[in-house]
Amino acid sequence: MPFTLALTALLRNAQRDRPPTHGDRLFLGLNLPATAYVATEAVTATAMHVTKTVVYGRYGVITAGTWTLDLGLSAAMILGSWTGNKFIERLSKEKFSLLVEALLVAAALSLILTGR
Repeated sequence: MPFTLALTALLRNAQRDRPPTHGDRLFLGLNLPATAYVATEAVTATAMHVTKTVVYGRYGVITAGTWTLDLGLSAAMILGSWTGNKFIERLSKEKFSLLVEALLVAAALSLILTGR
């Protein structure tokens, strides 16, 4: 099981600029708490952003203004994660699963209708 979770996290990180995939359904199928699902998303997103920051910094794309914006967006992401965590702690596993499935369907419909 840890190998499967690591592989899912790796694939999510490698293809982060895309809509959710089967990895989300796999994770929900493991019947873990909702907070574990959200924490995995947060860790992979953080790893992706740190990697991008290192690469962009290496090529001199990041400026002082970029760092200011980055810190502001980081604070917003932390606040959003904290707020979302408080919300999902109140949901049952079944309601959380239905919510994620509805969001996956919405993402699929958006891809079908807009092509992106």
